[in-house]
Amino acid sequence: MSILRSRELLVCLTLALCSAPLAAADEQAAQRERIARERAIVVREAEAAGAACAQQFAVTACVDRVKAERRERLKRLDRERAVLDDELRKRRAAERTAKIQRRQAERGEPPPEVAVRSRAAAASAPEPRAERSPDATIAAHRAAAARAESEAAQRAVAAKRRASEAQAHRALVEQRNRERSELRKPAQPLPLPAELPASR
Repeated sequence: MSILRSRELLVCLTLALCSAPLAAADEQAAQRERIARERAIVVREAEAAGAACAQQFAVTACVDRVKAERRERLKRLDRERAVLDDELRKRRAAERTAKIQRRQAERGEPPPEVAVRSRAAAASAPEPRAERSPDATIAAHRAAAARAESEAAQRAVAAKRRASEAQAHRALVEQRNRERSELRKPAQPLPLPAELPASR
């Protein structure tokens, strides 16, 4: 294929890609306006229904029902808007990719997919493992076992220390509570009914 033919093909492809997003953008803008109008209607109707609930006897149940209906209707509209946002993101990503490919085609660079694939292939290639001798493997296992025993001993010492600290704290609190109870005066007994002043 000649360079002139490939440039013509690239121009046609660019025009096709540019005209399709414009139509899609107009359609999406119309969809977004419709969603905004419907949201406003839902909010307005929910406010009116909430005001009508104030006139009823069971206000809370009515308001809860209105809120649930409003939430469901808004959730549907939010899902529609999320779909539009997703389509917009995909379209913009496709436009950026096409723009990058055009620049690379003009410069004569390879497409990004080829570069990415070659980098991914290089990264996924397994690294050669160094063979260990049996003695080195045994020594590594012994060192790991010694580390595990040392860590277990440290944990046991720390647990004993925490237990003794907790016991000392408990004894201190009990002593303090005993001293406080000894300092308190006993409460005066309530007067007997015979000792109460006679009511008129």
